[in-house]
Amino acid sequence: MSCDLRLRSKYEITIEKLKQEYPQLFRGVGKLKNHQVKLHIDHNVKPVAQPHRRTPFHLQKLIEQEVETLLKEDITEPVNGPSEWLRVGFSHRHANQTK
Repeated sequence: MSCDLRLRSKYEITIEKLKQEYPQLFRGVGKLKNHQVKLHIDHNVKPVAQPHRRTPFHLQKLIEQEVETLLKEDITEPVNGPSEWLRVGFSHRHANQTK
């Protein structure tokens, strides 16, 4: 093994080494705090409002639980009033779990 390969393997950073050295960084959901993200939007593109999609009755409880989890884990936050962004969503993950 050449000297270059030995040095590289000694100082090579791998995910496994990072997980061992900083285990607290690899638990839970990552969140970037105290940083405002700037989304670059092409204002020449006309926004389109998608129609509301009804949630199937048998999935309503599951989706409500997921929303509560996202709120508790501070992944999402409630919006009161008008917003520039609207996510009309349906969780396919829940649909697959109920079958």
